[in-house]
Amino acid sequence: MYIFSMTSSFTLKKLNEHPDLWTYSLPGSPLGGMEDRYLRISGECHPDFIAVPIGRPTGTKMCVRRSEPDGRPITSSMRDKAKQNIEQHQGYHRGSVNLYDTSANFPTQDWNPQYYASRRTPWESDLLRRDYLHWPLFFNGTGIKTSRLPQELRDRNQRYFSYGYSFTPEEDSYTGDRVATRWSQNVPPVKWDLTRLDQPWPTFQRETEYMRHPNHWRDTKDFDRIV
Repeated sequence: MYIFSMTSSFTLKKLNEHPDLWTYSLPGSPLGGMEDRYLRISGECHPDFIAVPIGRPTGTKMCVRRSEPDGRPITSSMRDKAKQNIEQHQGYHRGSVNLYDTSANFPTQDWNPQYYASRRTPWESDLLRRDYLHWPLFFNGTGIKTSRLPQELRDRNQRYFSYGYSFTPEEDSYTGDRVATRWSQNVPPVKWDLTRLDQPWPTFQRETEYMRHPNHWRDTKDFDRIV
């Protein structure tokens, strides 16, 4: 209690003497300034902080967070620049295929012999239909419809395969690569599987309809079941 009182009195004294270094907090501090300063008994302050000695220069010091010329925390400009890159180039929900060029649509790796869209598990669709691969499914608040990440910026009108059942053609029997090029090559899963909680058939129907290639006409033609 004594140490706390002495520290508080010392801080209040310095707040009046040097308000530029001993302010309560920096603008926008989420914790009211608690994260902008701390006491260091020994050692050096973090590089983002200025060391203000208390008594001896080599003794206890108050570490005060550095600030930008406009008074914001030292890392604010870096965060703002990163946020600007995100908003202008790929969007919040879009992954970058080139860390050095966030506006690139395709990777620039010359050593990988596979095309970007072919970098998947060999025989992926075949294994998924046979229930050897189990892709996770994420449902909305009602648990009825599957949920997807919203598209924005360049991806606003672009629809991606969110789940494995968006397109399930037969893969190349020798290499396992995807060789299908048309939506008519889509192969549906079984209509009912007693051993599975999430039935693949309604997921397949929802995803193909989302991709604007519905397969509801299969309801009266495909009746394969696992019971």
